[in-house]
Amino acid sequence: MTASIRIPLFLAAVAIGAVVLWHVRQPNQQLERLNHALNLEADASLLNYPYPFRVVQLDSTTAIMATPAIVPSVTVVDAINPSLRGQLATNSAIISAEKTFMRMQREARRIILAQPQITTVQWRADPAWLHHHRTSN
Repeated sequence: MTASIRIPLFLAAVAIGAVVLWHVRQPNQQLERLNHALNLEADASLLNYPYPFRVVQLDSTTAIMATPAIVPSVTVVDAINPSLRGQLATNSAIISAEKTFMRMQREARRIILAQPQITTVQWRADPAWLHHHRTSN
């Protein structure tokens, strides 16, 4: 191929790549709307909860939300509340923290289900958050 053909092909490939990258990196407006609604409608306890519940993906009318764990456990509780680290699962503070976690998760779900066109919430575990907070606290 001659240089006169290679340069326009190269420039076309760069332009196509830039358009694809721009499109992929565009914020999902529906996700932003749902997470904005979650922040607006959450009460102070949910807004101040150490884990930031959020919608991470949409699949038609299903909102997929991030959570540190699908089911609370001592591991989740002590990542959220480092002061409880090392406590037994039967400790009343651990049990109370697990109940708070479930209440916060239910409240986040309730707010998202109240949004137009959302009929279902599915939870997706966020192991990266859990790992980071188990090791950094």
